[in-house]
Formats: sequence, C-alpha cells, structure tokens
Amino acid sequence: MDAVKGMPMILGGDAAEWWRGVKEQVVDFADVTRRLREGFSPSKPAWRIYAEVFDLKQQKSDPTKTFVRKKRALFSQLDVVPAEAEQLDMLFGMVHAQIWERVSRRKISSYEDLLSEAQEAELF
Repeated sequence: MDAVKGMPMILGGDAAEWWRGVKEQVVDFADVTRRLREGFSPSKPAWRIYAEVFDLKQQKSDPTKTFVRKKRALFSQLDVVPAEAEQLDMLFGMVHAQIWERVSRRKISSYEDLLSEAQEAELF
C-alpha cells in the first residue's frame, strides 16, 4: 500500500492529473499498474506481442540481461501471461548460440538462473 501512497511523487503531467481522478478507487499497486496501462498505453493484441517476442533473437553484442529485460516487458503486456517455465522455453531458443551451447536448459528453472548461467557463458 506504500507504493500506492507514493504515486503522487512519481507521476507528473497528464499522469498526475489522471491520478487525482482515480486515486480514491484504487485498491492496490496491481490495480494502479492495470489502470495506468489502460489509460496510457494502447493495448496490443496478443498475436502482435508474440510477434515482437519472436521477432529478434539475441545478437552477440546484446547482453543477456538486456535481451531478457526487453522480452519480459513484452510478456507482461499480455492479458494472459505464460508461466515462467514457458517464457523461459521461448527465450532459451532465442538466446545467442554462445549461451545455449554452454548452458543446459535443464539447469534453468527461473529468470535468475538464466541470467546467472548466461553471465558465466558470456565471459568466454
């Protein structure tokens, strides 16, 4: 609830004006983020989001943490977000060959595992 109370400190311009109008109806931070998305980001259909997810594979020059951050942001835009294991399956096929040649998919059970193992693989 502290995050909800702190919204006036982080919102400015149109978003601050919007907040003044909705703050009494907001129940928790998840509600804030849902309302922000509805109010300020046009909803993309799921097929378009998945097209963006699969559009680009990781390039050798892309740090894995940046690649994963961008893909996770896309997944979060879906109305029905796939389970983390499914997201990892999708992403693992798109990481640079340097990663998937050195890291076993069986060793990856979370995003933290992926990032940790990828960091090691990127050192070579």
